[in-house]
Amino acid sequence: MNKKPDPIDPHTIRLAIAAELDRRRWSNYRLAKQSGVSAVVIGRFLSRQRDIKASTAARLMAALGLSIQKGAEK
Repeated sequence: MNKKPDPIDPHTIRLAIAAELDRRRWSNYRLAKQSGVSAVVIGRFLSRQRDIKASTAARLMAALGLSIQKGAEK
């Protein structure tokens, strides 16, 4: 039987991205340029106006050098 992977909480991803942006002192625009994701999409995601696809989250996290590790938020 195939077990689905545990979903990653969008809030956890949002916090990680926001913290890394702050640490690097990057704007949404700079992350947009580095990731190829619209600055508007990034802004709406970070302000909780919308969620993003897993592929978009992966692009943002890769641009910031972040990775998702199961159990890391615990």
